[in-house]
Amino acid sequence: KRLPLWSRTLEELEQLPVPSAETIERFRTELDGADSNRRKLQERLEELEGEGRDLARQIEQLVGEQGVPSEDELDQSRQHREIGWRLVRQAWKEGSEDSEAVHEFVAGSAPANDLATAYDHSVQQADQVADRLRREADRVARKAELEATREQCRKRFARVRDQIKQVEQQQSQFQNEWANVWQAIRITPLSPKEMLAWLGRQSDMTKRAEAIRQQRATTAELETRATVHRSELGERLREHDEPVATPDEGLTKLLGRAQSVLQQIDAASTARTTLERDLTRLHNELREAQKQAASSEEELRRWQSDWTIAVRPLGFLSDASPSQVNVVLEGLT
Repeated sequence: KRLPLWSRTLEELEQLPVPSAETIERFRTELDGADSNRRKLQERLEELEGEGRDLARQIEQLVGEQGVPSEDELDQSRQHREIGWRLVRQAWKEGSEDSEAVHEFVAGSAPANDLATAYDHSVQQADQVADRLRREADRVARKAELEATREQCRKRFARVRDQIKQVEQQQSQFQNEWANVWQAIRITPLSPKEMLAWLGRQSDMTKRAEAIRQQRATTAELETRATVHRSELGERLREHDEPVATPDEGLTKLLGRAQSVLQQIDAASTARTTLERDLTRLHNELREAQKQAASSEEELRRWQSDWTIAVRPLGFLSDASPSQVNVVLEGLT
């Protein structure tokens, strides 16, 4: 099977300076940690966004029931009243009016249509806002509390969003470093988890390639030895008047012929051993017969000597036979 991310030769794969498993595991820890932090921050951001929407809804509901005055609204109404008072005093003391300013003031005090009426309306408006603030203090406080909480929520939202950006930058940095680790061997890496599995497959393929190379070397050595042995075996067979080995005669067939010749040799050797054993036995028997013959000749010589001495007084020679001597002895008796 082909190894993913690899299209070059197996020899190059074996020499590949791949990162160690420890390095890959370190990047896995860093990237997984950054990804986990980002997910948690994103969840927190969504929580804060939900809190912000809930606070806005509560404020909108509170204001919708009846407009809740605020300190800012009171300040604005008082500032409007003070503007009217300055214009009234200017008209009273100086006997002149700033028509543009008066027009703007009167327009902001509808439905009044002159300075005096507009000023009176502004005074009433400021007093009404102050009265409402006193009467609706609880609702005002609640609104202020909700707005303060919403502001805090916005700040927390902004902080978390900034933290997410920092984590994303950290992730980007880790990704660049991760890619640089593999740049030297011209591989665009997958995730560290996937590359750990890839590294295992690469190591396994490298070990298998080494095993195959050793097997090939062993096979080549055996083939060389087989050729040498075939040649030597052919020479030995030729010495025993066997036909010369043909090029297509394999070592197995040659060994069969050699085995047959060896059996013949063994049979001949066994026969020779038997013959040598029989020859030795015959030699031993001959020696024993020669000893017995020598002993018999010695006994014969002693008997002849004794016979000569025994028959000489009777006038016989040593070659006289016992029958002749018996005749003479019988005549004497």
